[in-house]
Amino acid sequence: MDVKDTKLAFRLKNDVKIHWYDLSSGEKQLLIILLTVLCQDEKPSILIMDEPEISLYLEWQYELIQIIKKMNPHCQQIIVTHSPSIYGKEWRDKVTFTKNIISPMKASNGI
Repeated sequence: MDVKDTKLAFRLKNDVKIHWYDLSSGEKQLLIILLTVLCQDEKPSILIMDEPEISLYLEWQYELIQIIKKMNPHCQQIIVTHSPSIYGKEWRDKVTFTKNIISPMKASNGI
């Protein structure tokens, strides 16, 4: 970030400056998610995301949950997704499929 400029910008390793409005939609999405987690200040919190994989490179999808966990280990993540790459191998045991939630509800209501 460039503190001399009044606009949010990033300076790359090769000294190239990029303003936030020049970021791709995936980079903006990732920035918003990570800034949200950063603002939690490692306090217990719940982060609800609806299809955060949209506009994210596949590599970023694989790493998103882990990065959030590193930034705030006290953050519970509730994610709605169509992409298995979001939860990957490490988080498979934490996944609940919608059909597993709806079916028991229907059964208890006599539907």
